[in-house]
Amino acid sequence: MAYTKQTWKQYDDNKTEEQNIQDGAVVTAERMNRIEEGLENHSTDKTNPHGVTKNQVGLDKVDNVQQAPKSDFDTHVANKNNPHSVTKSQVGLGNVDNVQQAPLTDFTTHKNDKTNPHSVTKAQTGLGSVDNYSTATQSEAELGTSSIRFMTPLRVFQAIAKWTSGKFMELTGNQTVAGTKNFKDGLQLAGKVVQAGIVERAITDSDRSDTTYVTGVNGVLTRVGNVVTLAFNFQCNTWPSGTETRWVIKIPTGYQRSGSTPVLHPLTLLRNAAQPTDARAYLDGIIVNVKSGNGSSYVSGTWITQDDWPS
Repeated sequence: MAYTKQTWKQYDDNKTEEQNIQDGAVVTAERMNRIEEGLENHSTDKTNPHGVTKNQVGLDKVDNVQQAPKSDFDTHVANKNNPHSVTKSQVGLGNVDNVQQAPLTDFTTHKNDKTNPHSVTKAQTGLGSVDNYSTATQSEAELGTSSIRFMTPLRVFQAIAKWTSGKFMELTGNQTVAGTKNFKDGLQLAGKVVQAGIVERAITDSDRSDTTYVTGVNGVLTRVGNVVTLAFNFQCNTWPSGTETRWVIKIPTGYQRSGSTPVLHPLTLLRNAAQPTDARAYLDGIIVNVKSGNGSSYVSGTWITQDDWPS
């Protein structure tokens, strides 16, 4: 029952007590009980007797809808069966196929597999033309008969060393060289030319230095290695009176004496007729000088040459 407001009036002394009670100017038990009853009814009134709004209690943004029970909420939270029907596109995985993923252990095992699990071929790695050969051992390299082995720089060196051992002259160390060796362009020992072999050259009139008094020349130059031997005869029909020596012949290239000490290299002189007591012959540079007399004279001698081998 809703409370009805009572109207109170001023007590009128000109009226009787009963009249003032009737007028509502006297506090009576009835009126007090009515107030108590009104307060009781108001305090138990759950129908928002003051007309309070959600705005007044700070809930203006809360919709007036039914709330789920806590038990329903807990059940919903525990539901792992996609209760909201979320799609893969909604979580940014629209391009991912719905296939089973490999466990990390499987992936790790595959990664560590060194047995070519994908069966990759040499052609696929750009090595299609490379033969599947192993590297030669030292003995295989030195034997040199296999055609299915690869050679490293070390194996090549070992093979060459084995093949050339005893077949070529070495720069150092002692060796015995067998067989005949033809050194076409010469041989040197400690920087000096070593000549070998033998060659002869005739001495003719064209070798004369004096073509006026020396009327004929014949003989031979012989070279063995770098040793030269001279033997020739010349004629002089008129030996000029008072002449000490004459330039008889010139020694050709390939036979000329090496060095200049002594300046004059003595030669042997023989004559058919009696020789003067001061008869002599010697080599002065490349000229054979003779003091003799009329008739035939014979000159011979030996010296060392460093000339190139005569052609």
